[in-house]
Amino acid sequence: MSQPYGAIDHARYAEYGGRHPGIDYATPVGEPFVASGAGNVIYAGENPQRPARGIHVWLDHGDGVQTVYMHAKQLWVRVGDRVEAGQVLGQTGASGEGVTGPHMHWGVWLLEEMQSVMRGFVEPTPYLG
Repeated sequence: MSQPYGAIDHARYAEYGGRHPGIDYATPVGEPFVASGAGNVIYAGENPQRPARGIHVWLDHGDGVQTVYMHAKQLWVRVGDRVEAGQVLGQTGASGEGVTGPHMHWGVWLLEEMQSVMRGFVEPTPYLG
């Protein structure tokens, strides 16, 4: 782990109370990354309104739980795909505005926490498989 959840107080994360909304894992470019649990791909690509996320994928796991994987080099899934836990989603990279090196950002989002200062993002380590 190269950057833990909530560890930073930075203007870049102002919408999350200045805290880092996930976990970063330093990795070489091109390493495969996998789904933390079974779910449906609800977003895959780049979002011009969120350029810092780079190439990323969101999975909906049901019951208000979603995960996001950011800064990919390439995705191997698309919206509408059903994925299983441990399935490769793509390759790690360094995409996204302001990214300082290759890593995978992994976050967990809960609908019930949407009104919190972290706008739905929660400590992800309890969700590791």
